[in-house]
Amino acid sequence: MKSNKIQGRKPAGFHQRRASSFQGKVLLALFLLTFLGLAVSVVIIRLHFQIGINPESNTFCHLSDLFDCESFLTSRYARLGPIFAAEFGFGFYTLFLCGLLGAWGAKKPLSVYSFLFIGTVLFFTYSVIQNLISFFALGTLCYPCLVIPTVNLAILILMPIKMKTSLYELPIAIKNSLHLNWKSLLIPGVGAVLIFGLGLLMARRLNTNARYSLGISPEESIEQFYSAPPKNVLIPDRTVLGDPNARTTIIAFSDFQCPTCRQAESVLAKVLEKYKGRIRLIYLNYPLNPDCNPGIGRTKHHLMACISAKEILCAYQYGKFSQYHEWAVKNQVRFQSPPVLAEVLSIDRVSFDKCLESEKTASLLKEDIETARHFEVRKFPSIFINGRLFSDWQDEVAFRQVVESELASNEIR
Repeated sequence: MKSNKIQGRKPAGFHQRRASSFQGKVLLALFLLTFLGLAVSVVIIRLHFQIGINPESNTFCHLSDLFDCESFLTSRYARLGPIFAAEFGFGFYTLFLCGLLGAWGAKKPLSVYSFLFIGTVLFFTYSVIQNLISFFALGTLCYPCLVIPTVNLAILILMPIKMKTSLYELPIAIKNSLHLNWKSLLIPGVGAVLIFGLGLLMARRLNTNARYSLGISPEESIEQFYSAPPKNVLIPDRTVLGDPNARTTIIAFSDFQCPTCRQAESVLAKVLEKYKGRIRLIYLNYPLNPDCNPGIGRTKHHLMACISAKEILCAYQYGKFSQYHEWAVKNQVRFQSPPVLAEVLSIDRVSFDKCLESEKTASLLKEDIETARHFEVRKFPSIFINGRLFSDWQDEVAFRQVVESELASNEIR
């Protein structure tokens, strides 16, 4: 008796069910990658706030001189205007998530996937460029930031599979699915902008101190600046940058090992250049290390802060602080060994080493720290203009307006 079943042949619909199951797994992987991108964006945004507001705080961000996202996240390369790149990432993944949900179960999802693919290509390119800049311009790698292009690359690999097209046919498939004309792109484009904007708003609400990301208006900065009375504290004798006789004085409490402080050095250098001869700038050390600063809790970072502060004070004692400051701002280094720095400043190496170990240098450092205590320094860097704390130093427009306001007041007096 013959069997009607042909040996080896799969049941009807087997391959279709298998393909459908595989497509479902690809879609699940895309969802998981999107959530991973959102989560990493949140982590990076929070690191922005944590480092920017309190550089003393311990983060997992600094592993070594190479793997140091503190330097990158406090640099101008981590922003697009006033918005953190991670906030754009959060907005993109919000848009991508909405796109996946919209395409799920749609009769013709190819056009949605095409939009998402193009957006991912653009964001992948930007994220790669950002990491290359971090490496070549700053000499560091932000390892949480490396996750973003990795996620984007994985999405780009999976998207053609979900679109059921080969890489060779992909450009034609995208072109045919989008019907590239302004009428067909208007509604999806407006919707994408709205969803992306919603993602940005959500990102900015991730932290109560989001104003550090957004900034506040120059008018609000000036109002906040003048809301507190000036502090009348005796300043120790230190090298003055600018005009020693100027009536407008800027005091910066800083730690050159602190990435945010190094960013402030660049801003202050621009202000000093613009108002040369009309202001005076005085740097005082506030090393974020308990070995020489009892006001700091135990930290794994800024391990060379005490030596760095003593190097600065030795440069001051040798009349080389201006040269040191110019070199430090130009090179944006976290720390330089005493022998190398002695050579840079043309100081005898043995004499420089003795200066670092001297009681006088230790006493000068205590003076700086004690002055910071009288100024009630709470965050770093802390910049005071004529005795008043100016918190929004990252806003160069507000900085200039406050300085010009003080210059005008002093000219009237």
